Amino acid sequence: MRIVSWNLGIAYGPYREHHDRAWRALLDLDPGIAFLQEAVPPTWLPPEWQVVTYPFELWGSAVISRFPLTPIAFAPESHLGRFGAYLALAHAELPDGTRTVVGSVHERTRPASRRLLAGLDGERMRRPSVPEPWWNDVVWHGLADLVRGERFLLGGDWNTSRWVDADGNPEPAGQEFHDRAAADGWVDLHHRIRGREVRSWFGTMSAREHQPDVIFADQWMAGRVADAWVEQGLARDGRLSDHAPVIVEVDPGG
Repeated sequence: MRIVSWNLGIAYGPYREHHDRAWRALLDLDPGIAFLQEAVPPTWLPPEWQVVTYPFELWGSAVISRFPLTPIAFAPESHLGRFGAYLALAHAELPDGTRTVVGSVHERTRPASRRLLAGLDGERMRRPSVPEPWWNDVVWHGLADLVRGERFLLGGDWNTSRWVDADGNPEPAGQEFHDRAAADGWVDLHHRIRGREVRSWFGTMSAREHQPDVIFADQWMAGRVADAWVEQGLARDGRLSDHAPVIVEVDPGG
């Protein structure tokens, strides 16, 4: 079973005209499940694909799957409901009958707003090296509560990474994000196979070469990962998006 996570870059002008081509490139990758961000599902998507998105105006996150999906809904002012179309979450029935929480996640590179934090313990959520919680801190805590004790696959653009560049210079806040996730049983599937991050972001807003795109899973699912890589050519050469897709091969019945 192939899992793909890809930010398709439709929020930024240069990539809008390539959006249809990016979707066709995605289907050429032949995923069983794909976690997409900055995406608008096309009308021509084959009928065997199930799609889960939350209401959006311009673009949003989406889960598409060859397997049955049951969307997970949230009240608008609940912890995860506040993120709106930045999330798309469902229960998937995998080929072996396993019921798994699956989700597409997209988070902002900025401190959390007051509205996002209303009624939540922001001090508990922030990482030690930052003075206040960021959007990805708040969403991680909500998702951690959702999937605790469950099998899960959560992929997306988390807008944080362990390293600040391709040379492996450390980024303390990013390392803290991943350490916290690992301590709660989350496994970065690409990192598990490759042992390090590689470049998945090819935008021009800064010179930073890093991997904000990650597929996380529970320990059971992680034990069935056969391979993982970043398909850099679709961003670097094809210019279909400012992000390259992360791809993971899993045998859920292994």
